[in-house]
Amino acid sequence: MRDIPNSILLLAMFSLALSQPALGQEQNTTAASFTVCTLNRPPMSFCNVINPPEEYTGLSIETFRAAGSLLGWNEGIEYQFECKTASTGELMAELAAGIGPCDAAVASITISTERQEQGILFAYPYYQTSIGIMVKSDVAVASGWSFFEPFSTDLWIAIAVTMFAWPASILAIEVFSLRSKVNYKEMYYGLEEATWRSLWALQHGGTFEVTSLGARIAAICFSFFALILCPSYTANLAAFLTVQRSNMIRSVYDLSGLAVSSVPVFIPRLKLQYGIFASDANISDVEGVVEEAELVAKGALAAFMYDNVVEEYVAATFPGCAVRVLPDKVQPFDYGVAFKKGTDPELVSNFSIAILEVQEAGLVSEYEEKFLLKNGPCSSANADGVDHDRISFNSVYGLWVILCAGLVAGVIVMVFVRRHRVKAWEAHKKEMAGLPNGVAPDKRQKHNAFVRTKSSLEDMSSDLIDTIDEHAGTTRS
Repeated sequence: MRDIPNSILLLAMFSLALSQPALGQEQNTTAASFTVCTLNRPPMSFCNVINPPEEYTGLSIETFRAAGSLLGWNEGIEYQFECKTASTGELMAELAAGIGPCDAAVASITISTERQEQGILFAYPYYQTSIGIMVKSDVAVASGWSFFEPFSTDLWIAIAVTMFAWPASILAIEVFSLRSKVNYKEMYYGLEEATWRSLWALQHGGTFEVTSLGARIAAICFSFFALILCPSYTANLAAFLTVQRSNMIRSVYDLSGLAVSSVPVFIPRLKLQYGIFASDANISDVEGVVEEAELVAKGALAAFMYDNVVEEYVAATFPGCAVRVLPDKVQPFDYGVAFKKGTDPELVSNFSIAILEVQEAGLVSEYEEKFLLKNGPCSSANADGVDHDRISFNSVYGLWVILCAGLVAGVIVMVFVRRHRVKAWEAHKKEMAGLPNGVAPDKRQKHNAFVRTKSSLEDMSSDLIDTIDEHAGTTRS
């Protein structure tokens, strides 16, 4: 084997030395002409193949620019954007293969374990959204039973049970507080009166005229119960009488068995978690999202499930506000910048730190305010009929807690009063036992006064007691 001339070795060593950065010189974190591919996915990315990359914008693109600026990357020098017409799946397949012009991708790209297992590297997520549910907008329809809509079924059941149990409770407290002896056959008439007065009081038509302290405590709690419940019903009724839902889809659980479309990354999740067999929408650009929205508006699809933030944008700009997005947050997920297989992990780590700095600076929130149409005339926040939710039992169960507390307090007072009165009467009878007439006139006067006091307590006015006596044909003396 021939020896390599020394001159050639020296030349090679000199060339290698020139190719290495000088000691202390900062190395560039990216290669020249780093291609960042994007898709036309408003509001996250706006691009067109005929427009220059400098005009591309959107929340995702502006976030990438801000992070790149922190790393010292100059658009057009260290990196450049390229608008693609492929679908998200096709773009991810290219990055997973590690070939093609795209070194990274930014748009509404979901971070998923499946994509990471394929070798795609993701920077720290810069935005969180969820699977959106786009349905046909509500329309005004006539209904003769709309007055039941303000309250949910469980709340109506709770009210019905209350109106069944309450009259018996208030009657028992009142009667057992005022009567030493109770004729249970006569209680039916008092129960009937208590029921009518409870219904009347619930509608603010009248009040209870009860006498005992325990019954008054319970009646005050019932008055507060009616004070809160009735105005809540009236306030919510106005919305349901104005706009009625013809679309009965309220949440993701109403979609089972209906015609639903989605994208491949979501279809397995929807089937496994919710039993929804969605068809492939085959979305390649924002026009595909609009086409799905048109199918929903026509009634050909019951729902279209896609990225919530993109659906919100399309719904906010859809003609006639014919579609809307449900407020449900179904399986939240993150958007992130995707780097192709084989990318230096240190580069991805540096970019992740830059993303964090951009978020901490509040820039992502500014981009969200700029690009997401949250206050448009057709946005979910302003769409008539979207937020007219029924009041459920879980929203007002505290009223039943207060009502039960009032009943318990009334029963405690009733028991205390009866025990005190029985003990006082027994003690007085023991004191007066064996005293003949004319003996100890002061004690005899005290006895007569005690009896009159006890009788006057029995004769105190009470609607429920009066009704019992009236129907029984008895009078108290």
